[in-house]
Amino acid sequence: VAAYGSAGWAEFIAHVDVLEAVGALSRAEAGEATGGGQGDGECEEQWRLSPMGENAARLRGANAVLLGLALAPGTNTERASPAEGLSAGALAGFVAALVSADSVGGRVVSSAIPPSDEVLLALQALEASRTALQRAQDAHGVSSSTELDLRLVGCVEAWASGIEWKEVMGTSSGLDEGDMARVLRRVRELLLQLPSLPFVDTDIVRTARAAADAMERAPIANMVE
Repeated sequence: VAAYGSAGWAEFIAHVDVLEAVGALSRAEAGEATGGGQGDGECEEQWRLSPMGENAARLRGANAVLLGLALAPGTNTERASPAEGLSAGALAGFVAALVSADSVGGRVVSSAIPPSDEVLLALQALEASRTALQRAQDAHGVSSSTELDLRLVGCVEAWASGIEWKEVMGTSSGLDEGDMARVLRRVRELLLQLPSLPFVDTDIVRTARAAADAMERAPIANMVE
């Protein structure tokens, strides 16, 4: 802790507070985390990741907690995933709203293909959790982005639904072919992370695989990593 420094420690604690606030992390009852609580009389604070916290810890993205809330909030909880019941194309579009900002940044980009109502309803279902996360981050001085970016959702959804590449490029602006391919690859990469999560709905896993398979067409399939 001393080596970490007071500023770094404060930042760590702030992230812990955010995780606790959104239900990703909780304090374990005395003896619960170690199975009996017998020891030398010292009392150590124990922490436990929730199913959603376990999932978020395995997701790679700018804000893994947001990804966990959106895609895999955990099984056997009162909180259903906003992604439940989505078609393969809609799930790809939903994921695009979560990760597109990382790929295109502040560039002026757009698509003439609007998001489907299916995707918009799923994003609406996510809003309460997203807002709670943003409030928790604001309260504890954590600046990880919770932005949802809808600019390319429609074309990503269309690509996963079978639209041709020339139509993707012909209905979008602000990105060249390489940029668009990278956006689609980033969406596919996140979809492929879902089957490895420990607590995720089997239907979402099945749909994620179907969406990832549908997206793996030329020129996306020909990209060199």
